[in-house]
Amino acid sequence: MLRIGRLLRTCRPRSFTLRVVAAYAASRLVVLSGFYLYAQLLTVGVPGANPPEHVTGLCRLESKRWLSGAAELSLPPPPPGFPAVLAVKASPVSAPLDATFEIVGQQPVQIRLAAGSATYLIALSDSLVTHLIGNVERLVVRVNAPESSPFEITGGRSQDRRNLSLCLEGLAYGGIASYTFDLSDNQYFPQGSHPVESSERRGKLTAFIRGAMMQWDATWYRDIAASGYDFSRDRLQTFQNTPFYPLYPLVCRLTAQITSAPLDLSMILVANLLAVAGIVILAHLARAVLGEDVAQSTVILVCFFPQSLFLSLPYTESCMLLLFSLFLLMLHRRRHLAAAAVCALSTACRPTGLALLPALVLSFLGTHGWQSVRRPALLLKAAGLSLVGLSGLVAYSVYLGIEFGDLLAFSHAQTGWRKMIAHDPMSMLTFSWVLQYIKWSLTQMPLSMLIDPRQMEQWSLVGTLAVLFAARRRLPASWLVSGAIVVLIPYVYFGPTNVGLSSMARYASVDVPLFLALGSFLTGQNRRMSLGATAGVFAAGLLSCSLLFAHGRYFVG
Repeated sequence: MLRIGRLLRTCRPRSFTLRVVAAYAASRLVVLSGFYLYAQLLTVGVPGANPPEHVTGLCRLESKRWLSGAAELSLPPPPPGFPAVLAVKASPVSAPLDATFEIVGQQPVQIRLAAGSATYLIALSDSLVTHLIGNVERLVVRVNAPESSPFEITGGRSQDRRNLSLCLEGLAYGGIASYTFDLSDNQYFPQGSHPVESSERRGKLTAFIRGAMMQWDATWYRDIAASGYDFSRDRLQTFQNTPFYPLYPLVCRLTAQITSAPLDLSMILVANLLAVAGIVILAHLARAVLGEDVAQSTVILVCFFPQSLFLSLPYTESCMLLLFSLFLLMLHRRRHLAAAAVCALSTACRPTGLALLPALVLSFLGTHGWQSVRRPALLLKAAGLSLVGLSGLVAYSVYLGIEFGDLLAFSHAQTGWRKMIAHDPMSMLTFSWVLQYIKWSLTQMPLSMLIDPRQMEQWSLVGTLAVLFAARRRLPASWLVSGAIVVLIPYVYFGPTNVGLSSMARYASVDVPLFLALGSFLTGQNRRMSLGATAGVFAAGLLSCSLLFAHGRYFVG
């Protein structure tokens, strides 16, 4: 019995690494709780106009409308930006059914409807669409098809004695990005239609969570992993995908090919595996530099930080956290060539990967003594390390030059994503516009950060710089410089534009020196109380971010 008791005690998750993984798992339960809570709110009703697909898929009110043999539809013209294609989802009362769709202003289209529900596309001529928009006229579609009675077709099994031709189950302009019509709206059906029939369908929670994760930037990375890059200098005013760096989608594509798993599931799996690896390396780095208590505090702060939501999503945050932590660990061990290789990967991951370069050079020169800076051989080695660190971005640039004839396509394509607005250089240098916003939020909405993650953006910039400055005697100077540049790059690049600081908290969520500094402050006799209070506030913010992100129409970072 004593041996069994000893064996059980040794099997408890006492190892430092397991505790770190457990902290990440606990924080992901908060994320899933936010998604689940929003899913439960959908039982009250689908909020907002034009909800995203994963929302309608979970709680969908399906409508259908039967048409007689001679029906007429009256629709507004296609809105700007939507393809001039009318998508008709229908099923015949008796298959096969030959139906004629006569669109006033162009040639009739005859379609054979097969058994079951299917979507049929009807192209609209450009001249017709231009005429409708210019004259503020409606699109008139006359549908002619043979009629049948369900009572006669089924031999009396169906009690429906109406004369019907087809069942309309969906009507929209466009294909993938569609402008849908509400089949319950009678104004679209002036003639030959029967009253709408509606029924509620509940989708799977797993499909809802999977769809909720594949939003915003995740869709761009998925398209890159599936189809590669697309760029044209003639489309600089539109959204293009070259600003999204290639490392993460490349890893996801290889994972999907090796595992034969669906691409979106591979992307979610890769993100979470990279996040776990990054947090484990960060924990061991913090323990080696600052001690185990600080390491535990650092891990909890990183895992429950509100924008740590993105560590679980198909974004580059998890990849950058891993690379940043591994980079600092290599610097701590004075393995500068390995650190340069990690830096190269980071510059192929996201633009803020460039923030690692100054730390690489400063750390290398610092290990040889600042008096030796005058030695040409040492400066040549530092320059060589810098070139190695830049090789990831250089390789991506060379690829863009070969593929599209533009070495800076990743920068030029940003024209479609941002527009310059009035923030003069002096206000950028003094951060005056940021401080004014913080002052306004403190006086007008002091508790807004608890419910609105977007209010954290300005605080994230100023708070990060303040914490790093306060930790100047606790961490190596090269690390602090790198941590500051992580938030200064998006500030300088996006601050003067319409984008502003809308993703600053997300950039700060993988600023490893920031969390090392925060963890170093949570020491002393009141450590547990301070850590618990901070983690509680962070967890509340994480739950709020997760719930709002699941909404699909709310930008949280």
